[in-house]
Amino acid sequence: MRERRVVETISHQVLRKIGILFGIIFLMISTCFSQTPKLEYYNKAVEYAAQGRFEEAKKEIEKGIEIGLSFSPAKSNLETIEDVIGQKIKKEIAIQIFKGIDYGNKGMLDEAIAEFNRVIANEPNYADTYFYRGSVYYFKGQYDQAISDFSKVTEIKPNYADAYLNRGSLYEQKHQYDQAISDYTKAIEINPNDFHAYYNRGTVYDKKDNPDHAISDYTEAIKINPNFADAYLNRGNVYYLMKGNLDQAILDYNKTIEINPKNSQTYYNRGSVYAEKGNLDQAISDYSEAIRINGNFAPVYQARAVVYFLKQDYDKSWEDVYKAEELGISVPPGFLEELKRASRRER
Repeated sequence: MRERRVVETISHQVLRKIGILFGIIFLMISTCFSQTPKLEYYNKAVEYAAQGRFEEAKKEIEKGIEIGLSFSPAKSNLETIEDVIGQKIKKEIAIQIFKGIDYGNKGMLDEAIAEFNRVIANEPNYADTYFYRGSVYYFKGQYDQAISDFSKVTEIKPNYADAYLNRGSLYEQKHQYDQAISDYTKAIEINPNDFHAYYNRGTVYDKKDNPDHAISDYTEAIKINPNFADAYLNRGNVYYLMKGNLDQAILDYNKTIEINPKNSQTYYNRGSVYAEKGNLDQAISDYSEAIRINGNFAPVYQARAVVYFLKQDYDKSWEDVYKAEELGISVPPGFLEELKRASRRER
């Protein structure tokens, strides 16, 4: 029984320590700076638009959408392009907007803000410019300015769902959870099929220790997007750590791995559940796979050390303790004392 308590304590400490929640969704100018076929179309469209080649830009985004480019900024950019083609905004203004977006995509954030400032000075009632500038302020860590810009978007365009989603993300990061929930709920009211909004609201309920609401929102996100791996992962974490439903947690982790087999976090979490259930060989297998994917994932070595200890494989347990410490983990003194006593060695 004493050994059982050790593994339960360590498993929970480790999983809590690194954070069980996968990040909130923030709809930004570009989802990443690495290239994928879909993003190549998007980035090319931005370049064309920044040069005033709007018809070509429109074709590039449409090509991307045809092969699955669905993230919201691309659709906002397409609307901006259609606005200039339809003469709803001046061509010169649109060129400046896309220059700002291009700067943002390249990580030139101050230049992007300067460009958006010039647009707003000449066209203060175009909502998308505030949305883009707010996204850049987010990346600069200037959350209050970003909130102000997203609030301006909702003032100009009250049904701009992504502005509520982004502002909610900022409130969440500022730990203003009730305001975040309010914004996510508004985003859902405007667009009930936005799985990002359900997912984000689920993370807030999770942080507020409201597991039933969190599970409900993650489940709704999954209904809308059955291949949303992070929603399965977070729901599995809630089942594990907040509801104590280990079997359901394993099912969610299995699904997460099926969708994304290269996420070391999921193997680590599932391994911790197997350790809780006493399935030590399966726990070691999952921890080892997590290490294979990410050899510097320090908490996994600590967790595997505990399981090796329970299997009375003390040499391997010490090896993992050394590696965990090498990577900066402070192994709990209580466990070290147990290991010293059982292995009859000091280190």
